[in-house]
Amino acid sequence: MKKILTGLLSYTIIACLICLVIGMFAFPMPVLNPRDIFAYRWNNGLLFVMTILPSIVGTGLLLGGSIYFGKIPASPAKRFSPPIVDAFKIVIVLTVCLTFAITIVHEVFVPVAEQKKVAFEEKPGLINEYKTLAQEYLLKSIKKSEYSNLATFYAKKIIELDPKNEEAKDLIKRAELAGAIKSDSGKKDSRNEQLKVTPESGLSNSIELVDSTEINKIHNASVLDLVNESESLFNSGDYLGSHYYAQMAIRIADTKDVNLSKAKELANRSWNILSDAQVEPLTEENKFFRRKVEGYTKLMAGDFLSSYYIYQTLANTKINYARDADVQRYLNIARYELTQEYFFIDETTDKDTFESAENVYFSLHHDDGTYEVFYIKGITDINETGNMVRYLREVHIYFFDQYGDFVKSMVVPYAKMLAIDVETVSEEQKTALGIKSEWKTIPYLLLCSVDRDKEDVRITPVYTSDNGEKVDGVNQLLLSMPYDDFGIISQCTNGIHKMNFWNMQKMKRTADAYGYSNEIIMQTALSSIYYAFMIMFLLLFACVVAWNYRLHGERLFKFAWVFILPFVNLILYGLIGFCEFSMKLLNYILMGIAGIKFALYLGLAYYIIAIVVMCVIFLARKGD
Repeated sequence: MKKILTGLLSYTIIACLICLVIGMFAFPMPVLNPRDIFAYRWNNGLLFVMTILPSIVGTGLLLGGSIYFGKIPASPAKRFSPPIVDAFKIVIVLTVCLTFAITIVHEVFVPVAEQKKVAFEEKPGLINEYKTLAQEYLLKSIKKSEYSNLATFYAKKIIELDPKNEEAKDLIKRAELAGAIKSDSGKKDSRNEQLKVTPESGLSNSIELVDSTEINKIHNASVLDLVNESESLFNSGDYLGSHYYAQMAIRIADTKDVNLSKAKELANRSWNILSDAQVEPLTEENKFFRRKVEGYTKLMAGDFLSSYYIYQTLANTKINYARDADVQRYLNIARYELTQEYFFIDETTDKDTFESAENVYFSLHHDDGTYEVFYIKGITDINETGNMVRYLREVHIYFFDQYGDFVKSMVVPYAKMLAIDVETVSEEQKTALGIKSEWKTIPYLLLCSVDRDKEDVRITPVYTSDNGEKVDGVNQLLLSMPYDDFGIISQCTNGIHKMNFWNMQKMKRTADAYGYSNEIIMQTALSSIYYAFMIMFLLLFACVVAWNYRLHGERLFKFAWVFILPFVNLILYGLIGFCEFSMKLLNYILMGIAGIKFALYLGLAYYIIAIVVMCVIFLARKGD
């Protein structure tokens, strides 16, 4: 055992060091960040070593085996003799361990090194892109302080890629300074404006900002909690707030709920006071109040878009309007409800810079035979408040009937994808779209985008019928697929061979449902599974060759090996490549014979038999 390991490790270490140097310096260098040159060369060298590692190990095993087998004390005169069985025990343990190590390198470390190589090559372009964006937003921050945050964001992105980038550090300082100056200016302006609030007119003197967390808390509150909050706000003179909470209680209350009558009473009393306040003389304060009530009425009627623009306009008109608690509260509520149906145009700014997938395509089939074909130019994944949000660029959807005839198409420059719980979908929608209850979340597409300040600026999807005429269509879409499947499809379009093993297994089960060839995906999956069997077969073959060319006597080394072993290494490298190609062809043959469902088992039987045959061939060796 010691002799075979000595030969194996000696050759493997020397060959890996030589290949590391070749990989670091023999290949052309792309344009790189100067501080990444050595790291790129090192990664390139490791990638080259890991790529050629199976042939190196095979050659090392051949060398170590020829030394070890030549030192067996009693050369076996018969086949399957005890000395050859003892040698086989060592061989089988060694080949299993080596196969495991090579498979881990091939399936885990090689993809990581390839991703690092791509990241190094893309980094200079990303740094230049981030630098340009940071400088642009820094200039814009002179007029609008909000842009200083974006300038800081992109400058910090540069620091993430290149921690020692002095230009990025300077951009961060300048952006933070611009934001601080603008913030101080805003504070001075706010001190010059006085907020006038009178309980008689129904205005609240509280200036708390309602965020999405508090809105979710309202939506999850019980009827009693909402009624108590409504009563508390009524007693404090916040009649808009009292009416809102009372209406929320009425919406969720059961007809037999004991708190329903009190909620209705509070809603009526609050609204009567609000109505009386609107008939007062049209002072500036009362006009402001009427406008607030108008926005509130739109909000309660479900017209969240109009309500948002009313409160947004009020907030942009005067500083004291913006600081008013009712404006803050209902602007946030309207914005929250609005973002369940629309998204803002500026959300898509520069999103194509961070795209994780391009040219994504798939189809969705329904139980009635109709289906849609999707094409998405680019996808950007954003982690937004703990939830994954996807922005889709240039979305095209083609609708077909059950006969395969084209019905209409839809195109929109940008769409926003959210994940919604299946539990929130009605049973009618589940039945109509073929949504399964066991799916946890499904994709929800927002197709219409609006401007934050201008009500007349809106980007809507364009639907075109089969005769070329524009037709009406929806602004939101539920996709009948698990949300996680969309991410897997995105990886699939980047190349099936680049998918990790587990996602490949998931895609294999649903490929046909999304218009992909199950045979191609299955073939790639089978190749990943069978790779270990192929390597073990070749290592056993190397041991058979090592026995046939074992060293006799006390010789431990042949000088001719210095010239022969590199060629043996190249031959093994070519043999492994040929076996991988043959394995792909064999996978298609197996699927043709046994079908996709049983091809795995037939292939496993084939490779196990091949390994057993090679083991028998080794055991059948005998002495000269």
